[in-house]
Amino acid sequence: MMQTYNGSQDLHEFDHLVMGDISGIQDFIFNVKSEGAAKTLKGRSFFVGAIAELCLDLIEEYSKEGNNLLFYNGGGSFYVLCKTLPEIDKIRAVIQRDLADMELYLTITDCEFDPNKFGQIWRSIHQKSNREKLRKFSSHFGAFAAAANRPETAVDQAESNTKVAWDWKGLVGRFKEIESYEIIRNFKERPGKRVYSSQLIALGRAWKIKGDTKITNLVLTALPRWINIWDNEEIKKYREKLLEREQKKDPKYEITKDDVLEFETLAHQAYIRTGTDKLGVLKMDVDFLGDAFQKAQKLNEAAKLSADMQAFFGNDLYSFWEGSSFQLPEGELVPFKNNIYILFAGGDDCMFIGGWDAIFEFAFQLRKTFSDFVSKKNYKLSISGAIIVVDGKFPVVRFGELAEQAIKTAKKEVPEEKDRISVFGKILKWNEFESARVIAHELYSLYKKDKLKRRIIHRIQMSHLGYEKIQEKALNDGVIRNPEVWRLFYFIREYKEEAFEYLQKTLEVYQKALLAAITHKKRLNAAAMTPVAARWAEFLTKQKSKEK
Repeated sequence: MMQTYNGSQDLHEFDHLVMGDISGIQDFIFNVKSEGAAKTLKGRSFFVGAIAELCLDLIEEYSKEGNNLLFYNGGGSFYVLCKTLPEIDKIRAVIQRDLADMELYLTITDCEFDPNKFGQIWRSIHQKSNREKLRKFSSHFGAFAAAANRPETAVDQAESNTKVAWDWKGLVGRFKEIESYEIIRNFKERPGKRVYSSQLIALGRAWKIKGDTKITNLVLTALPRWINIWDNEEIKKYREKLLEREQKKDPKYEITKDDVLEFETLAHQAYIRTGTDKLGVLKMDVDFLGDAFQKAQKLNEAAKLSADMQAFFGNDLYSFWEGSSFQLPEGELVPFKNNIYILFAGGDDCMFIGGWDAIFEFAFQLRKTFSDFVSKKNYKLSISGAIIVVDGKFPVVRFGELAEQAIKTAKKEVPEEKDRISVFGKILKWNEFESARVIAHELYSLYKKDKLKRRIIHRIQMSHLGYEKIQEKALNDGVIRNPEVWRLFYFIREYKEEAFEYLQKTLEVYQKALLAAITHKKRLNAAAMTPVAARWAEFLTKQKSKEK
C-alpha cells in the first residue's frame, strides 16, 4: 500500500505530481430507484472512494517500488508525489477500458513538481485536469460504439442480474464490521464492475473487506438505524403498517434493528414531531478552499490544511453526528444520529438527508461548529449551504440536481463573500438564517399559546411580495408611496391583535429596510428572511392528520 505524506519527509527526490479526479459522481450516485434508495446511495458513494483506492494501487503497479508518496485522497480526488513518472498511458488505458460503460470518469494528470512552488503547481495541474476532462475516452473508441452494434460486454452481463452485480444492500449491511481491507491484483473473476457484500471489483482488481471488528468513529458508518428508535410507541405503529404494506409486495420482507432507516421513515419522524411529512436535503461546500491551497507556497502548509479538512469532515463530523442533538420548541432533545443520513463527506463538500426539521437544525449547528474549527486553526474559510425540502417519496434521482443548483445560486449571490445558505429558494447570510430560526420558534410559541392563527403566519410569509415591489420602486425611482406601505402593513395586521407586539417587530424590519433603500440605495434582505421564518413556522405548526 502506498505510503502517505506526513509533513516531514524530504521531497527533493520527487519530480512529479500525479492527480486523479473522478467526475460524474453526482449522476452515478443519484441514478437509482427511490425504493430502497438509502442503502443504494450510500453504497454508490462508497464505491466512488473504492475506485480511487483501486486506481492508487494501479499507479503502484505501474511504478517502481517505493517510488510514490500519497499526498491526499478524498472527495473523488487524489494527489500522488512520484520520484519518477509512472506509465501514465498504460494507466489511462486500463481506466478508460474499465469505466467506459459507467457514469464515472477518472482523469489522470501529471506535471513536474517543485516542493517550494506548491501554489503554482496546484493551479497548473488543475488546469491540465480540466483540459483532460474534455478528452474523455479519446483513446478508447469502443466507448462510442452504438449499443446495438457493440458486442455484449462483461459489464452488460453483470448488469443483467442486478442482485448479483450490484449488491448495495449487502455491502452497506457490512459497513459496521469493516476493520480493514485488502486489494487483490489480477483478479481472475473479472465480470466488469461488480459489487458484492464483501468486495468491489474494478480496474482488474478487487477491493475486499478484511476483518470483522466493528468500527465506531468513521463517517462511513454514520447511518440512522432502526435500533435507535425501535421502542418508540408512535414508531412501533408506523413500523407495523410499513411491514404490512411491504409484505403485500414481498412476503419475505422484514425489518431488523440493524436496518438503515429509509428516507420515507426519516420524513415520518418529522411528521410525528411537527405534523409536516417532509424530507430535507442539505448540501454544504467549503468556500475558497482552492484559493487557500494556491496560496500555500510549501507542501507542508497545504498538507496541514488538507489534513485538517479531512479531520473535520471525517472523525469530527462523525463525533458531531453521533453526540449532538437539537431541541424541539417544547424542550425535548432529539439526537441527530436517529434522523440524519450522511450521504458523503469528503474533499470540501458534503451532503445530508433527513427529516426536514432535523436538517434545518443540523445545518445551523454544523455551520457554527465549522466556523469555530477554522477560527481556531486561523484559516480564512467559510462554508455555503443549500436546503431543499421535498416529500418523503420524492424521486431520489433529482435530489442531487436540485441541491447542486441551489448551492450554486447561494455561492453566486455575493461571489466575493459567499458564506450563505439557500433555503426555500431564498438566499440568506448565516446570521439571517439564525434570525429566521429564532423568529420561526417565536411564531410557533405564539401559535401554541393560541395568540396567533396560522393564517397570519401565512400572511407574514406572503408579505414579502408586496415588500419587494415597494423596495424595487424605492431603489429605482427613489420614491416610497405611502398608500402601498399602509396596504402592506394592513395586510399583516388585518386579523388578530393578540400578537400585535410581535407583528410590530416584523413591520419595523420592513420599515428599516425601506429606509435604507430610499436613503442609501441599499437592498436589505428583509424580503428573504421574513418569509423563510414564516414558512419554517408553518411547517412547525401544521396539524397532524389521522394516523398514517
